[in-house]
Amino acid sequence: MYLKLAWRNIWRNKRRSFIAIASVFYAVLLASLLMSIQMGTVQQMVTTVAGFYTGYIQVHEKGYWDDQTLDNTLLENDSLSKALKANPNIIQAVPRLETFALACAEDATKGIMLTGIDPVKENSLSAINKKIIEGSYFTSDSEDAVILAQGLASYLKLKVNDTLVILGQGYHGMSAAGKYPIKAIIKMASPDLNKSLAFIPLKQNQTLFSAQGRLTSYAIVIDDPDNVDKTVKYLDKQIDTTHTYEVLGWKDMMPELDQTIRGKMASNTIILGVLYLIVAFGIFGTVLMMTNERMYEFGVLTAIGMKRFRLALVTCFESLLVSFIGAIIGLFISLPVVLYFVHFPIPAPASLKSTFEQYGIPPYIQAIFKPEYFINQAIIIFVIALLICLYPLTKISKLKPVEAMQGE
Repeated sequence: MYLKLAWRNIWRNKRRSFIAIASVFYAVLLASLLMSIQMGTVQQMVTTVAGFYTGYIQVHEKGYWDDQTLDNTLLENDSLSKALKANPNIIQAVPRLETFALACAEDATKGIMLTGIDPVKENSLSAINKKIIEGSYFTSDSEDAVILAQGLASYLKLKVNDTLVILGQGYHGMSAAGKYPIKAIIKMASPDLNKSLAFIPLKQNQTLFSAQGRLTSYAIVIDDPDNVDKTVKYLDKQIDTTHTYEVLGWKDMMPELDQTIRGKMASNTIILGVLYLIVAFGIFGTVLMMTNERMYEFGVLTAIGMKRFRLALVTCFESLLVSFIGAIIGLFISLPVVLYFVHFPIPAPASLKSTFEQYGIPPYIQAIFKPEYFINQAIIIFVIALLICLYPLTKISKLKPVEAMQGE
């Protein structure tokens, strides 16, 4: 009965109700779209930077991250690899031996990051075989060849089948020198990596630097970037991180990226707060008008014996119904709008292109579709509507029938 009365009261003033419904609708639409784009951009940044090379998580020898030398490497360990992959969130533990070296080609020299990789496992993380623009991928983990990033190859003026000379310092101060044919040239998304990165089969890199059986890290591939913190906590309990190993998530390895994301989310939170403030005033204005315009009616109903809490309950239902209608319409309209931007990303504005290029992120803004983003907006709107119901409750509880009828 209360809902029926509230429904009828809403449409006694259609213009007022439509304005309130529209304010809720636009708030839900804009909030859902903003949240989807914000989280899509964050995921795009994390996936591009962390997911395509460093990995979301890395496991090192204790102290390696602060002093990245071959003397702080860990031994290849099947039991450690199995322990890492025992977590259902972990898809692959990718072994690597990364070191700095000097690359030489005729008169040109350049410091490079030489990364020894397992050709099969590495593709589950950085997908090198899909980035090849010239040549072919490694056929085995002991092949005598290297793959160069495009910018590095251009600087050294090298092509496929040319020879690259590598000089460096190996494990425990051993000298490292070798020459390798160039198997392929790849294009990395990050400009910095594209100018300095080279790949070599893991066995060859271990032999070159006299580091047989040693690794600088296991780069962890996980099923969902949202599970990084949970997975790091799990690994801290499963392996000896007190004396032997260290487990770092991408936030610890790339604090500047984490700060960029935090700043972006903070600014978007302010925008969302403004939207919710607007819709709160819209609903409150409607409730305020409905309450004040009907004081005579409330006075009469109270005078003839209607309980105050029932009168307040009907008024609250009116506010909730207006919010519910606006939220439902907003949800149904925002679904196709968000899906459109998922499939057709927005080109990045000129002011953000430099930031995108710095991290090697494609220059477009990608939305992401997750049901909770839409559900959360509806919940927030209902919380706002419930809080606004306090006004008619207070007004009616203090109502004096005679004064209310005289005021009309």
